Amino acid sequence: MSVTRPTTSAPGHGLYRVLTDHAPTITTTAAATAKSPPAHDWVTRFFILFPGRFNEPVRCQLLESTIGDIQSRYEALSYTWGDANDKVQINVSDRPFPVTKNLEVALRHLRLETENRVLWVDALCINQSDVSEVSTHVQRMWAIYANASRVLVFLGPQGGEVMKHSAFSLNCRGCVSVLITI
Repeated sequence: MSVTRPTTSAPGHGLYRVLTDHAPTITTTAAATAKSPPAHDWVTRFFILFPGRFNEPVRCQLLESTIGDIQSRYEALSYTWGDANDKVQINVSDRPFPVTKNLEVALRHLRLETENRVLWVDALCINQSDVSEVSTHVQRMWAIYANASRVLVFLGPQGGEVMKHSAFSLNCRGCVSVLITI
């Protein structure tokens, strides 16, 4: 698996650099049209969710990889964003980073106590301050979810407490659902 740590050059919390796909854009001289590289050459961000106990601060590290290089070695998280104004800080690449309370709760529940977990989640892996990047990644989400080892779905808190069975996962290869009890 080939991964790189992002440098800071794109707008948005000083964590993001502009992503460039590994394969060059192909242009035909006759039509002068550009073609996107195949999905396995698309570069995106993933993150390592560091281990910890539930009440410890959430810590993670951003990394970049092509979808092909990291294929089936990450889990994609789908969750309800919740109130966009209800933000809390987590630690991303040694910097405070605001996320919705629902995402922070999901990460606390999905974090392992003794092992790293490689995840993709839109709010962290897509620079939300860069309209062009958001647009590109929305069009590529199908590949991000399809190439994950599984998709975790977190339905979020209900009535101030997380529902007992509020998360489940989908095995992307066979779309078999597995219930994760929390």
